[in-house]
Parts: sequence; structure tokens; C-alpha cells
Amino acid sequence: GTRRGTPFAAQTAAGNAIRAVVDQGMQRAEVMIKGPGLGRDGALRAIRRSGILFRF
Repeated sequence: GTRRGTPFAAQTAAGNAIRAVVDQGMQRAEVMIKGPGLGRDGALRAIRRSGILFRF
């Protein structure tokens, strides 16, 4: 299986969260990302690419 701490896993998880936000009709969301590492960077990249307004 895949490892949870990889950038790919973080991007996938962020993409799933973004889809859930959009499916519910929300235009804004508040995000809390904890911990250092490549997974954090991958999640932030996916969130910024989405075009949804997020507050960190």
C-alpha cells in the first residue's frame, strides 16, 4: 500500500477534502495543517491550486 506521509497521499487527501467542500456548495473553508514535511507541502499545493478560498 501507499505510505501516508508522502506528497502524493497528501495531495489525494486534500483533493478529497476539496471535493467534499465543493459538493456541499461551500465557497470558503478553514484549514488546519499540522506537522512538518513533504506531505504538508503537497497538501498546501493541492489546496492553493483548487481555487477555493481557504483560511489557514
